[in-house]
Parts: sequence; structure tokens; C-alpha cells
Amino acid sequence: MKFLLTGCFHGKVPKNLFSAIKKEHVDCLLITGDFVDGSGVRNIEFGNYEKVIKFLRTGHSWEESLGIIGGKRLIKKYKNEIKKDNINVKKLLSKIVKIKIPVYYGFGNHESYPSTKKIVKNTLNKRKNFYCIHKKIKRIKGIDILGYTGYRGSSEKVYLDMRRLLSSQAKKELTRKEKRMRSELKQLFKKTKQPVILLTHDPPYGRLDTLYNRKSFLHRKCIGEKITREADKKFKPLIHCCGHMHETRGMAKIGKTIVINHGLGQKGHFATFEIIKNSIKNIKFY
Repeated sequence: MKFLLTGCFHGKVPKNLFSAIKKEHVDCLLITGDFVDGSGVRNIEFGNYEKVIKFLRTGHSWEESLGIIGGKRLIKKYKNEIKKDNINVKKLLSKIVKIKIPVYYGFGNHESYPSTKKIVKNTLNKRKNFYCIHKKIKRIKGIDILGYTGYRGSSEKVYLDMRRLLSSQAKKELTRKEKRMRSELKQLFKKTKQPVILLTHDPPYGRLDTLYNRKSFLHRKCIGEKITREADKKFKPLIHCCGHMHETRGMAKIGKTIVINHGLGQKGHFATFEIIKNSIKNIKFY
């Protein structure tokens, strides 16, 4: 069975997506999330990062932190960018739904807002060949696709190794979320049979997750997800499909699990692979 892996469209469907599906004779499409542009929102967030960081450390959300430092005016600007994203993502989805093969999709960090996630899910799920795989398992031709997408958030990821900077309340909340995530993944994997495809938005920690941004204090640091790396080691899915980190597309391994990061789908980057007799074959990157 042949799969095409993509995602991180950020408001634009690449011209080569439909032609690649046809040319490569793809049986199934996997999408890791980030349908939304999100650039306006991110400019506001990271443009004020140094000021809001102390509030993020104490467990406040981005919106709450921006409100503390910029008041109603900044919050209004922030919400207007989200509204723009919601309008634009509808245009993108109107093109995506033209895909005829089975499509299994999840959510990225740019679908963190409830209104945006609702638009994506309600639009795509109207089509019989689209399946939201987040926290679900779908078996297709003897292959289990397990989705655990979404995003725990930079304010949490960044401080996984810096807990001394967190308030006691934030530490407890972070620990609670980690425990729940591990438990949910364990229960999902218990229901699977090999071969298993694990679909996430973030790459696993230490594999295809290095940030290259000289303006960030995380430049050249690994910012992937440690809990899904643990799952790769423990439950040994045949392949772990991810995105999020556009500049680190490629292939790596965690034990026997192959990890693939498709790169920036907006620019026409994706990967194809086949599963033949419980083995990964013919991996190609575009």
C-alpha cells in the first residue's frame, strides 16, 4: 500500500499535490496538520516573546500573557489575526476536499484555537473519504494508523528541562498533562496490531527536530516531543510520520522505528512510502 505524507500547508495548497497523488498512484494521504497560515498570529506572539515569557512560565496562555502586557488593544489585534486565518483556511479546505482517495488528518499548532479546529473538522468530516485521526486508530488493508496530533505548546515544551523556572502550579499542570498523554498513547497502542503508522504533528525529541533560527534562544536546540519518542522506543511503530519543523525534513530512526518529517507542504514538500509485507519500502522526498 502506498502513502503520501504531507502537512504544514499554512494557508496554501501546493500545485504539485494533486499531480503527485495521480503520478505516484497513491492509495492514501496522511496530513499532519497546520492547514492555517498563522503568520500574523505568530508575528504578534514572537514579537512580544521577551515580555510575555515570564507569564508563560507561570502557566498563562499566549492570549492571557499578551493581554497582561498589551491590554485590550493587543488582544483585539491578536483575535483579528485569528479571524483572518479562519476565513483563509476555508478557501484552502475547499481545495483539499477535492481529493478523492482516503485522507487521514490531524491538527497542528496553528489549529490550537477552538474556532479554527472546529472549521477544519466540520469541513473535512462532511466528506466520506476524510477521517480525523487525532487520538484514534483506523485500520486500512491490514495497517493500523494511530493519530496523536495537536500540540502541547512552546511554553510547555521549552521548559521540560527548566522546571525550576516554573511556578508550582504550572509544574503540577505540566506533570498532569504529561501523565495523561502517556496514558492515552499507551491505551491507543494496546488496541493496535503491527504494522502501525504513528501520525503526529511534532517530530519526536532528538530526531528531525532541531530549530535553526538565530533570533531564538533555542537556536540549534532540539524541541521535539519527548513522550512520543518514548512511545517509539516502547511500542515500536513501523513508521512515525511527522512535520512541524520545516527545515529538518528527512528520515531518521529510533530503534527499529523509521521517522519521516515531510517538511513544508506549502512549498510542495512531501514524502511517499510503501508498506509491503510489514516493511517500509521506496521512501521518496519531494
